[in-house]
Amino acid sequence: TGERDVDVIEHPDVIEEERDCSTPDVTAEHVYNLMEGLAREKVVVPDISEVLDYLLKYRELAYFVLFAANRARSRFKSAVQLSLEVYHDPEIDDEYLALYVRQENYEDNIFDVIDEISAEYEDSFPSEGGWFILTTDLHPPI
Repeated sequence: TGERDVDVIEHPDVIEEERDCSTPDVTAEHVYNLMEGLAREKVVVPDISEVLDYLLKYRELAYFVLFAANRARSRFKSAVQLSLEVYHDPEIDDEYLALYVRQENYEDNIFDVIDEISAEYEDSFPSEGGWFILTTDLHPPI
């Protein structure tokens, strides 16, 4: 893909304003804007084509991903690596989008902070479609 002339989503914390009771019309352009926003938050995307495929299939997740990345970056600062990946469950035929918080030296309260951030958006998830989670796998940054 080449250079794109698009408006980047600049305020990820306006989920409530962007979303009402109905699912917003999230276009493919919103998904590509998300990738630009993630780059600004210094989010690593090891397999960009897999993540894009997932987000193009479940476009309404774009708002939540950028919101969580923005909140995680502001809470953890540069002491973490944020990595957006499609998780494939090895036991069942299931996959979801995961934003992993990775640190060289893990803070004792990392799960508390992740839970606080997640609580800000999880109740707004659409009832159907894909799934997104902010978590850690306790691995070091890649």
